[in-house]
Amino acid sequence: MAVTLFVVKATIPKDKEKEFNRWYDEVHVPMVLQYNGVISARRYKAIAGEEKYQYMAVYELKDEATLKKFVDSDHMKACGRL
Repeated sequence: MAVTLFVVKATIPKDKEKEFNRWYDEVHVPMVLQYNGVISARRYKAIAGEEKYQYMAVYELKDEATLKKFVDSDHMKACGRL
């Protein structure tokens, strides 16, 4: 069984960044990790280079079937609300 990665990239307006980071750390990640089959969630911030996205989040799931179920789930919809 192969581990599957789900990658999300985002750029947040400066005036919303503090609120976004609080929500992401305190609400979003704990909710995502409650889903059966999600192994980990990590987020990275670009500090150099030409990438147009400021943040990249990498979610590790136990397999592709779990990812497909998660993406289509009400749980995923609830996790995405700021």
